[in-house]
Amino acid sequence: MATTKFFHQLSAPIKTFLHMRTPKRAADKQEIPITFRISLNGNNIRSAPKFVQSAYQEIQDGADYVGLKKELENVNIEFYNLPDNKKPNFRLPRLHLSKLAVKEVSNSEGDVSQVLSFETMYPWDSEVWAYLGDHYATDVFTKFDSAQATLLDLEEADEKGEDQPELAEAGD
Repeated sequence: MATTKFFHQLSAPIKTFLHMRTPKRAADKQEIPITFRISLNGNNIRSAPKFVQSAYQEIQDGADYVGLKKELENVNIEFYNLPDNKKPNFRLPRLHLSKLAVKEVSNSEGDVSQVLSFETMYPWDSEVWAYLGDHYATDVFTKFDSAQATLLDLEEADEKGEDQPELAEAGD
């Protein structure tokens, strides 16, 4: 399995829209679906993995949505309430990032931007739930520690006949 760097060259935290959905329960295990959306621009796209840079270029060339058949394991994320904070307000360790996609979105005023969106399922934890509740549907600032990250290529796994989840086709 290949290792990768995920926004590793940025010294300042990245502005990230944070969202969550209702926790999912399967048997005796409960998980919190957490979604992230990062606006891509010239400053942060250079620190993105090559497959994100390629998808960003496709959006620049006119595509509306590019689903990525990649996943990342063991990514640590630190959250900051303000970009100037020196210490993180919250940390989530060893995340599995899935459903990666680059797409073009517009706000209510019609401003268009390109974003990277992805999701993680986090085991139920009341502290995580409380933090997400306080920051529901808001912008936070994130730093990614991908020193232990592993890049999973879903197309390769599909060719080997392994059972892998499909990525979402469109939209939020």
